[in-house]
Amino acid sequence: MTITRKVGICASAVLSMALVGAAGNSAVADDRSDWPRGVAIGSSTIGGNFHVFMTGWGEILRDELDVQSRVEVTGGPVNNVKLVTSKQNEFSPVTMGIAYEGYNGEGWADQEYPDIRVVWPMYKSLLQWWVMPDEDVNSIFDFEGKAISNGPAGSSPNLYGGRVLEMFDINPSRIVTGQNTDVANLMRDGQLVAGAGFSGVPNPTADEMVNTEGAKIIGVPKEQAEEFAERYGLGVDVIPGGVYKNHPDDIDTITLWSAVITHKDMPEDFVYEVTKATFENNDRMLEVHRSAAQSTLENVKNLKGVPFHPGALRYFEEQGVELPDSAYPPEYEKQ
Repeated sequence: MTITRKVGICASAVLSMALVGAAGNSAVADDRSDWPRGVAIGSSTIGGNFHVFMTGWGEILRDELDVQSRVEVTGGPVNNVKLVTSKQNEFSPVTMGIAYEGYNGEGWADQEYPDIRVVWPMYKSLLQWWVMPDEDVNSIFDFEGKAISNGPAGSSPNLYGGRVLEMFDINPSRIVTGQNTDVANLMRDGQLVAGAGFSGVPNPTADEMVNTEGAKIIGVPKEQAEEFAERYGLGVDVIPGGVYKNHPDDIDTITLWSAVITHKDMPEDFVYEVTKATFENNDRMLEVHRSAAQSTLENVKNLKGVPFHPGALRYFEEQGVELPDSAYPPEYEKQ
């Protein structure tokens, strides 16, 4: 039987941050002697959800904690696991499947990355491709013999999109890695049929391509999505109808959660204050992206396979969330 520690749920704690300024938080701890003077925050490609989210979140750290942040373009979750491990980034977003493989030294990882710790849930990511409207592509099986992109090297769409194609024996003529903005330009020039994202919806680049080019959005058909999800421990869900213009019907695909991670050596008090500021600013991030509605304390329980940072756990304890023992790292001191 899995033992759970009671931590309480604050139903109103939705992560919401906008890019507007706010007054400093007088409740923040006075002793900052071990706090970093500033933080480097990883993201992903420009035009992707991670970059949008982290830019907005960096404003929260500045306004609420008086901590300056620098948001960096990175190769995505695989790269972010490595950057946090090497302490080149203090915080970075990841998809939990990639974080799990890194933590345990499986899949893409050529070694274990045991020093990463989860801080807070972002949103549920959905695998999606955007396709130029004049192309005869209405399913992933139509990628056979065509030039496509699965996103930047080391990104979630690149890893899982590639695995989907391999698992179902789909062979594009060429698979290009690159930033979303570059891929979109190659699509407009007729050099690529499709680009990909594994993100909340709407994906910013997908939305732009739908609105400006009339692009089509496709996912993974339900039968194949269920088979793939079972093999790799992911979920199956839909991109809701109406999220994208001219797409009134639900689109089946695979899904997994995204989260922000940090290094286990980050000061506990600092991560506690970061976590508190994140959840208590519930009027801001929804203005940055609508999928921030999923960044709630209720969804902390959906982040599995990698332990949380003790500073984050302290805040969760104060709020009353229930988490399994596996959420607690070896360095955690029981209250």
